[in-house]
Amino acid sequence: MTIKHIKNIFIAASFLLLVSGYASAQTCDLDSSFAGSNVDFPRRMKVGERVRVRVNIFNSGTCLWQTRFVKLSIRVVRKPSGSPYPLEEFKSELPLRQSVSPKEEHTWYYEVTGPAHVGSYELEWTLVSGLKAFGSSVRKTVEVVP
Repeated sequence: MTIKHIKNIFIAASFLLLVSGYASAQTCDLDSSFAGSNVDFPRRMKVGERVRVRVNIFNSGTCLWQTRFVKLSIRVVRKPSGSPYPLEEFKSELPLRQSVSPKEEHTWYYEVTGPAHVGSYELEWTLVSGLKAFGSSVRKTVEVVP
C-alpha cells in the first residue's frame, strides 16, 4: 500500500468513528428536573434593585450536559400591561460553566435588576440545547414595586 492509500483509509476510519460516536450520543436521554424550591428568586423587588439569583438543576437524563450545548434560559412569560418589550432585565441565556454528568446537579448564579416598570412579572426557567427546550421548567412571579 502506498502512503496515499493509508492516508485515505485513516480518513475514512476517522469519519466512521466520528459518525458512530455522534449517533450513539444522540441515543441518550437529555432531561432535567427541578422545582420552584430550586430557584431562589424574590417574590417582591424594587425598581432598579440588584438581586442575586440561584438556580439548581438535576441532570435526570442519561446524556452528559456539555458546556457548549446546554444553557439555562430565563424568559418573561407575562408582564404588566404597558411595560416595554423586550425586557432585557430578566431575559437571559446562561451557559454551563462545566459539564454535568447524569445524576449530578448544577447551580447557576446570576444577578438581575428590577425593571423600571412596576407590576407583576411571571418568569420561566428552563434548559435549552440549541433551540430546543428540554426537561422540566419552573415559573415564578415577582412583584416590582417603586
